[in-house]
Amino acid sequence: MAVLITGGSKGIGRAIAGRLAQPGMDVFLSYHSDDTEALLAADEIRALGAVPHLVKADMGSLADIEAMIRRITQLTDNLDVIVHAAAMAISGRITEIDGKSLDNAVATNGTSIVHIVREALPLLRPGASIIFVTSKGAERALTGYGALGGPKALGEHLVRYLATELAGRGIRVNSISPGPLDTDARRRMFPDTWQSRLVDQTRANPSGRGVEFDDVANIVELICDPRFTMVQGQVFTIDGGLTL
Repeated sequence: MAVLITGGSKGIGRAIAGRLAQPGMDVFLSYHSDDTEALLAADEIRALGAVPHLVKADMGSLADIEAMIRRITQLTDNLDVIVHAAAMAISGRITEIDGKSLDNAVATNGTSIVHIVREALPLLRPGASIIFVTSKGAERALTGYGALGGPKALGEHLVRYLATELAGRGIRVNSISPGPLDTDARRRMFPDTWQSRLVDQTRANPSGRGVEFDDVANIVELICDPRFTMVQGQVFTIDGGLTL
């Protein structure tokens, strides 16, 4: 058994990797640049009895995505799960973000899911599950969030098209939309207010607490269950009812 987690060295991706890891499983963790955190994440996977494989790759680069899948293909002929948790956070008005940065954000946060799936398709068998990590900013226009939320909305729609194209092959494609969490992306998006916003959102949550990484990992584990055969192209919101 083998899984690929993009953005697997930190935050949501790291939590999901830890949940899915099983003894003897190949766990491929792609990460952008933080070697130290990647090595720590690999140690955590190894402690669970799984076999970690680190792949440094920029999800905004088609060449990097192709190289990542080539590396994986050298080590396995099958991927059971792909979780695309990597994200590029740029805060500000989209009309004030330079074109190159905006294009990279759209690629990383949106269209990369198609490139990953296309390149990995020879490794995907019936029963495989693909999960795209999106954001509430894909549904609602949040101040300064356009370069992340807009592409994530694109990614959600691409997931629906991928689901319809791959359902006949027994491959499931869905999205998850976690509520507020302490992630690197959140800190970059709201450098001065991320902590106070998180406190306020926790207090406002009708479930009486904030969302935790384990909550997200729980849902991913559930979606990956083979009994979810007929669940396709859905967005699972994990926020305790905060956005109802």
